[in-house]
Amino acid sequence: MESVVILLTGTIKVSDTPYLKMTDTAQRENEYYISIKKWINLKFPIIFCENSNYHSEKIYSLVKTQSPQNFEYLKFSTSESYLGKGHGEAEIIKFVFNNSELLKKYSIVCKSTGKNYVTNAAEIIEKMLSSPFCDNMVTTILKRNLTFADSRFFFFKKDFYHNYLMKNMESIDEHQGIYFEHVLAKSVHYAMSQNQLWSMLPALPFYEGYYGSDGTRYKNFIAKKTMKKIWYSILKQAISSRI
Repeated sequence: MESVVILLTGTIKVSDTPYLKMTDTAQRENEYYISIKKWINLKFPIIFCENSNYHSEKIYSLVKTQSPQNFEYLKFSTSESYLGKGHGEAEIIKFVFNNSELLKKYSIVCKSTGKNYVTNAAEIIEKMLSSPFCDNMVTTILKRNLTFADSRFFFFKKDFYHNYLMKNMESIDEHQGIYFEHVLAKSVHYAMSQNQLWSMLPALPFYEGYYGSDGTRYKNFIAKKTMKKIWYSILKQAISSRI
């Protein structure tokens, strides 16, 4: 059975990234701290990569409780976030692949937005590490007639990055309406065209925290979650029946 490393992406100190409402540094730092603390409890290895080169004593206090084999904290100064969130996300992933030592030990990456915690992550990861999901090159939710991939939480093998995603990230252009999510979806289709396996996530993820774009909190009312689960089950079945 293959194991997985969790890649948490982040920006604590926002400078000139467009389309972000939550810009208070202290608030953002606290949100990352709360989220990372919960991810650590899952007992999977974690890479947290932050692109404002912000020194957070709160987060370092969490790092100190972990061994180097279980937690890697990377940070650098972005040169692309001023172009938009998608550019910043792509830049972080590139940095991790170029600089992470922990990443070398694992073939499956679970990428998540670091500021948010996925409340049913343990369930999803457990299913991802079992057949047939562990055979997939990439596992993510495709939307909008399969042209838009939800990049908040998805799984991929390192070969997917090297052979497909890395080559397409240069085409992100938020001024032209081409976002990271479009490029991720394009990479999924390219991989499938070469007989690689893709599937939707085994379960719909539910998030804790705030939307980065408008600063509102995720709402997970029981009735709303139930309806979303039903919708997702129907969607997965419909997509599977067409493939």
